[in-house]
Amino acid sequence: MMLVGRRQPPSNIQSKTSDGSALLLNVHFATEGSRLFSLPDAEGALPDEYAKFLFRMSSVLPAPLQASAAAQGFNVSPSSRGFIYNADAETLVRLLAFGSNPTGR
Repeated sequence: MMLVGRRQPPSNIQSKTSDGSALLLNVHFATEGSRLFSLPDAEGALPDEYAKFLFRMSSVLPAPLQASAAAQGFNVSPSSRGFIYNADAETLVRLLAFGSNPTGR
């Protein structure tokens, strides 16, 4: 993976819908046995610059998505971002469940 010298995500991307701002959720998959990070609220413990880059470009989850993520068994905080590092199939399905249905209905 090449970042072409970027260390910060682009700040000029803005997209809105009738429901509000669009959100960017990122999922990283790896074949090595790295630790799973689900919806982190800080980048300090992430293992490398690529993970930190994906974290920084991921959206902070709004309150309705935080509640939906918690209902799917994720630990969330007000600063949690829509980012999963080293996802497995089960975690991906749980992300799709709350990300596709933020009201939990």
